[in-house]
Amino acid sequence: MKNQLKNFIKQFKKTSVKPFTGINIESSALCNLKCWICPTQFYSGPATRGNMSMETFRKLLPFFKQVVNVDLTGWGEPLLNPNLFEMAILAKKAGCPSVTLTTNGTLLNAENIERIISTEIDALSVSIDSATKETHVKLKKGSDFSQVISAIQELITRRNSSGSKRPYVSASFLLMRDNMEEIPRFTDLMAKLNVNDVAFKNLSAVFSPEVMSQVIYEGYYSVRADCEGRDKYIAEAKQLAEKNGIKLIFHGNFFAERINDCLIMPLDYPFIGWNGDVAPCCILGHPVTQLGKNGNGIAGGVLSFGNVNEESLDRIWYKERYIELRRKIIAGKIPEECGDCLGLYSVSGSPLR
Repeated sequence: MKNQLKNFIKQFKKTSVKPFTGINIESSALCNLKCWICPTQFYSGPATRGNMSMETFRKLLPFFKQVVNVDLTGWGEPLLNPNLFEMAILAKKAGCPSVTLTTNGTLLNAENIERIISTEIDALSVSIDSATKETHVKLKKGSDFSQVISAIQELITRRNSSGSKRPYVSASFLLMRDNMEEIPRFTDLMAKLNVNDVAFKNLSAVFSPEVMSQVIYEGYYSVRADCEGRDKYIAEAKQLAEKNGIKLIFHGNFFAERINDCLIMPLDYPFIGWNGDVAPCCILGHPVTQLGKNGNGIAGGVLSFGNVNEESLDRIWYKERYIELRRKIIAGKIPEECGDCLGLYSVSGSPLR
């Protein structure tokens, strides 16, 4: 009987009609940087961007008690929303056990650091992508490397002195040709800052030939990766991590294999755009055209199954077309809406899992 129950639970977890386990909320679609690798630089048409209003956010409150995580990150900088901390507080009060977000670190000033700690945001990831000022200025247009590093140090110092274990601080590094030789140095730097872990991610959303030339994995794009150099730098980083006692996480592997899942989370997390539109994932929630295997565009334009300002999130989640998209992914088929998206391959990955 016990084994039958386990098998039932296992099969249920794979079904397309299971409840969502988390919610990905775009608190802000605005950003103070203009990074050349960012998908927001490749919108396929005019795009209206803004901050999510409290009115829209409150439409989601009834669902927070049924999920394990609310992530307040979209394709913008969350700290640009003046209501961000109120959102985090309300999510916790509504019964959500974990509230997380990703930031570019430029707005981690003294006031925001204090509010992050007092609000008890559970986990915060800082997207840095470099270990030197020279590389940082190339990848993060408008960001000051020294300021971001100092802000991380201040956040961790204040968190520790407060006696709190929150937020769990992660440093994010997007793996590219232009920065892969800095993988060991980045690991060492973050260890000295006492961050909780370093998360390395592949370029799993590619929107231009220039960005495609930066990938360091194989099996999807017709780009020859420097596997020997990549593996050497990763091996060095792992040695440093073991020596310094810091955790390394790799979101995805380095050869693209089709899996019966999507690692950009449409099976578990609905993506709620800043205006309330509900999409399967962040890519389909924005007016962008991703590059597929042959370099042609796939998954372009906004796919919305409804808007939470007009109907409830659970009603949207269980719409037949939405269920059918999830059903195809689980069956190993390619949904028409997705095309042969890289998210369906093992080189992708999500920090939410």
